[in-house]
Amino acid sequence: GLFLGAALLILIQPTYQATTTLMVDGREQKVFGSDAVISPFRAESTAIASEVAVIKSPEVLRKVVEKLDLAHDPEFEVIKSPPGPLSRLKRSIQAMIGIKPPATGFDPTGDSRDETTELIENFYKAVTVGTIQYTNLIDISVSSKDPDKAARMANALADAYLLQQLETRYGATRKATDWLRARLDELKEKLRLSEQRLEKYKADMDLSDKESTTLDEQQLVRTNEQLVNARAQTAEAEAKYLAVRDRAAGGALDDEKLAEFI
Repeated sequence: GLFLGAALLILIQPTYQATTTLMVDGREQKVFGSDAVISPFRAESTAIASEVAVIKSPEVLRKVVEKLDLAHDPEFEVIKSPPGPLSRLKRSIQAMIGIKPPATGFDPTGDSRDETTELIENFYKAVTVGTIQYTNLIDISVSSKDPDKAARMANALADAYLLQQLETRYGATRKATDWLRARLDELKEKLRLSEQRLEKYKADMDLSDKESTTLDEQQLVRTNEQLVNARAQTAEAEAKYLAVRDRAAGGALDDEKLAEFI
């Protein structure tokens, strides 16, 4: 037993686990309005559990597999080999006694599964996602025989989850923007048709809106009024100037008028 234990310690490679922690912030940011910019946080266990499921979803895991090129990693690569006699016998016995194979988080599709699906499944087995009790924190742990690689995969999985959240929000915003743009175009077309019908009705009934003027016409009217007032002030000042000049030349002008003009 001693020699067997020593041999196992020599042959079995140690497994390292790297963990990164995320905080699920459920506060809504408010840019407009008189309320606070960030609403109070309301921690809900169901919401945090949903985020845990999203982190371990095939879409997020696929991003990590493609980013780190795990298809060429000996620890996760898919090796195509037919099942041995012991494996076939084990499956037959399990089928006879009604024992199902252990669930891995993916729907089994038999031999029709592609290599990418099996690669994601292999990576799924190395991932552990859990919550910290009484907090809104999520721990993402990845196991590997290389500690540096475990850290890279844990950080990559966290980045992939954040990217998934951004893509989801961007997609929802884009759909809302497209809908608003289509609705705006529709309303513009309705307004154009309504204006055309109104102009046609005015032309048919020989109606004219004398009171309604455009901004340019209103500005022109105000400018003309200012011009008339300026001309009146100029004529008055010119008359006073001529009277003072005549007085200086010896003309008749009483002192009161002269003082007022000056």
